[in-house]
Amino acid sequence: MKRKQVRCPGVLTPWACSLALLVTGCTYAISEGLDEQGNATQIIFPEITQNEALERGIFPNLDNLRLIKPGMTKEDLYYLLGVPHFRETHGAREWDYVFKFHDAEGVTTCQYKVLFDTSMKGRNFYWKPESCADRLSEQKDATASAEPRRIRLKADALFPFGKFAEQDMRPAGRQQLDELATELKSLDSSARITITGHTDRLGSDAYNQRLSQQRAETVRGYLAARGVPGAQMSAQGMGEHQPVTECGGKMARKELIACLEPNRRVEIEVTGEKPLQKAAGKE
Repeated sequence: MKRKQVRCPGVLTPWACSLALLVTGCTYAISEGLDEQGNATQIIFPEITQNEALERGIFPNLDNLRLIKPGMTKEDLYYLLGVPHFRETHGAREWDYVFKFHDAEGVTTCQYKVLFDTSMKGRNFYWKPESCADRLSEQKDATASAEPRRIRLKADALFPFGKFAEQDMRPAGRQQLDELATELKSLDSSARITITGHTDRLGSDAYNQRLSQQRAETVRGYLAARGVPGAQMSAQGMGEHQPVTECGGKMARKELIACLEPNRRVEIEVTGEKPLQKAAGKE
């Protein structure tokens, strides 16, 4: 059956196309017959190639997926799953994700769709293929840690204000990540490592989203270069949307930057971790 795709007109410049996406909330794929309650007569997923799936997809936290239920806001889903993977904006009533899962044969790719009602509450959730939903009911490994372990790194200790590249990284931040890499390399292959970048509220939402993603990607690349398996790590940016402190009142910019420092951070969550088993007869 022919898929209904929505794309910005080719006559628009890249900048104008981005603006059009923000204004109209157009998405890469529109399901047919979407009503006010978030029901559709035909569910349509964006078409992706295998290469796109590997680039766009993340290894999701299954515990977060199990928490999802009808009535959740976009902010709830944003916190649990991160940003949708097809540039679907705040005005869109469909969000699409690409999830990757480790299997005995390698990596399996699944697509996940959320349909929203007109009040922007998630109402219906779909998998492609449908068998991917079975992963939510799989038994957890009893030997794995029940609770995820969270490590918070101060972004200002890693990068100067407004910077994100590895060459900008401070010596103290490099040392901190070197020590962390040594620890993470010792984990069993069942462990999953999620790296999340956060910013303060200074600057535009788009700028902060991009900066937080870039910092998370830099940290992921740094750890991978030091032996942490890249397939076990995913990187995502939350921008300014999950602050840990608020700074009210009138402040000079220098004072405000200092006050908002706790919000500029990189958080690393480790789930399903088990120490590597020593070989029999060896210390």
